[in-house]
Formats: sequence, C-alpha cells, structure tokens
Amino acid sequence: MIAARHPWLTREGSRGGNADDALEMLRLRCDLAAASFLAKGLLLGQMWRRKDYDPNQPRNPAGMGKESGRWTDTGASGAFREVGDAEDNPYQGMRNGRLFIAIWPSNGGPPLQEPPPVIPPVPPPTSRAAILIARLAAQWALRAATALAAVAIANPVTTALVILGVVAGFWLYDSYGGYITSYLEGPKPLDELQKDAAEDRQGTDVHHIVEQSSVGERGIRKEDVEAPSNKVRISRFKHWEINGYYSRYQDELNASPRNYLKGKTFQEKRDFGLQVLRDNGILK
Repeated sequence: MIAARHPWLTREGSRGGNADDALEMLRLRCDLAAASFLAKGLLLGQMWRRKDYDPNQPRNPAGMGKESGRWTDTGASGAFREVGDAEDNPYQGMRNGRLFIAIWPSNGGPPLQEPPPVIPPVPPPTSRAAILIARLAAQWALRAATALAAVAIANPVTTALVILGVVAGFWLYDSYGGYITSYLEGPKPLDELQKDAAEDRQGTDVHHIVEQSSVGERGIRKEDVEAPSNKVRISRFKHWEINGYYSRYQDELNASPRNYLKGKTFQEKRDFGLQVLRDNGILK
C-alpha cells in the first residue's frame, strides 16, 4: 500500500517522532499560516516583477459588481494570471482563490495533476457534512503527497496539507484536523496500535482485528474479541474503508471477506485481519 512504500508517511517522517498531537497540530497551523503569508507575498512580487506593470493603470469604476476596482486590460499580457483567467482552475470566486492560484502548477507551483476538492470557505451546518468534506480532503492529500514525492518534492505531506489549508481557509483544520492527520499517518507496530486503543483521539476509532460479529462462531468467545490484544486504534476514515472492504464481494475470495471468514477459527480470522491492516498501510 501507499504508506508502506513511502517512508515520508511514517510517524517519524510526517509527525516528528514522539511529538504529541497538540504540538503537531500547532506546527501544522504554523506551516499553514506561513504558506498563507508567502502566497500573499508571491502575489505582490509577481505583480511588481511584471515588465508591463503600471501603478497608474486605470481600474474599473464602482458599480460593476465583482469587476469593480480591478485593473482594466491595457492589451499587454503579464506573467501572472488572474484567478478567473485560469481555465484549469476550479476555484474562481472562492475566498482564497487568489492565494491558491499562486501555487497552481500553471503559475509555477507543485506539479499537481489532480486539484484539491472544492472546499467551502465556511463550515457546513452539520458536523456530518463537515466530516465528509474532511474525508475528501484527507483522501486527496494522500494522493497528492504520493505524486509530490514521486517528483522529489521535500516534505510532500506538509506540502499537500498546506495546499489544502490555503483552499479551505483553515476552518477544516481548526475543527477536524485530527481526521485528516490520522488518515495520513504511516504504518505502526502492532503493540503501538494496541496501546493507542486505550486513549481516545479525534478522527480515530477502535478497530477489532477479529470482528465483534464473530462471537459464537466455532467457540469464539466475547472476552477474546474484546481483549486488548484484539483492539487497535486507527483512522476513522480508514476504518470506514476497511468496513466497506469486508462487506463487498472480492473476486479473489469468491465472496465478501465477511462471508469468506464465516466458520473460520479465531486465529484464521486474526491472521486475515492483520493482513488487511497491512494492506491499508496501518500495520508495519
């Protein structure tokens, strides 16, 4: 899986070793704030470096709606494009569109073949809707980090998160950052995952390696299923993906994993469950 193939997705590589979640979130917010500042500086610098830049260029008068105050076209073409001029940019009109265009690939930004999801500038009315947005953001960040790593971009996870932060206007990280960062964590040893199960953390769930529905099959006891050795803490979004995998038909099994495992022993179910964790980049 992706996390297993890229060392920058390991906990040490992406979260600074043993730094706790609060420190990591503070560091991330500092990175995002710095990116916002640098993007604004880039916008200003691009304008000043334009060969045809004229501080006396006329602007559109008031009463023209969103065009009010914009420079009128003098017929010259500059190096920097306005947000609305970028046909490949889906962020026209959003609050941070001008910040995003500064790091869009066509303006010299990172080589992203897939744009980030369009994130509203303010939180949606329900937490469920916000969490679904966070899931789309987390999935995109993992794909983007993989693409950035392939072209030797330094700190690809942080770069992907910075891009998301500029697009989202930071509310997503303020309230739901744990959902995204936990999804981007790399594989951990089993004992660490088991230890994590004892402490709640935003954006994570306790996952049973042998499913709770197995109780009663071939003498499988509830106390075995609920034992600490059978519980690990994982990303909630990855938990959803694993649950979906267990319920969907798989050609190689000629059944869904849940049906395939019916009647298997506890150890057989456990071995299967551990492999699923490895395949999803959760277990080393």
